[in-house]
Amino acid sequence: MPVRYSPPAPESLLPVQGVALGPAAGRIKNWQRDDVLLVGELVRSGERARHAVVGPLLTFERYGIAFARDDPQLAAVVDRAIRDLARSGELRRIYNKWFVRTLPNGERLDMPMSPELERAFEMLGMPPE
Repeated sequence: MPVRYSPPAPESLLPVQGVALGPAAGRIKNWQRDDVLLVGELVRSGERARHAVVGPLLTFERYGIAFARDDPQLAAVVDRAIRDLARSGELRRIYNKWFVRTLPNGERLDMPMSPELERAFEMLGMPPE
């Protein structure tokens, strides 16, 4: 049997600037966005323990470093630096510092590296754990 979609009532929609208040106000039951941003918002609102990121990824958000397209010397320096960080294992340590361990402000995302990100870093030379 096909699933029927019923759009939410307009009064149940929150404006973008109000989304940060959603979990703490008990107004959001389902929220889709980049997992790091979502967990960060839940931690900041004090709602991390009451909510879970569940299910398969609906999308895969790519991150990157942007710089001028016509600067091959800078591109080479950035590429070499990222590869050196990966090969030395420093990339994993940096990731763990900001996404796994307690942050300087006392918050903790507690987000182990995803298999997709770990594989991407291994392709840059990061040794497996």
